[in-house]
Amino acid sequence: MQPVNRNHFQQWLKALRGRHGLSQEQLAHRMRCSANYIWRLEHGKRYPSKEWLQLLGHVLQLEGEDKSTLELFIQMTDMLSCQWNKGD
Repeated sequence: MQPVNRNHFQQWLKALRGRHGLSQEQLAHRMRCSANYIWRLEHGKRYPSKEWLQLLGHVLQLEGEDKSTLELFIQMTDMLSCQWNKGD
């Protein structure tokens, strides 16, 4: 398996949103966050918390490959979120 980096998450989130037919604003509404936060995630300015990722899986009722990918990002959160969110 390839190492996971910020670009993987950005691309996955944007593609996931597209597969669900959601705009940034629509996803933000479902996730109870701002559209700006979604934009920041998709442009590598932020990395979400483990709780946010878990909520995403619940809200979008992820299954199969998307659920597996989400679980990988959740595992990586503890190690990476502090580093990725520095200076933000």
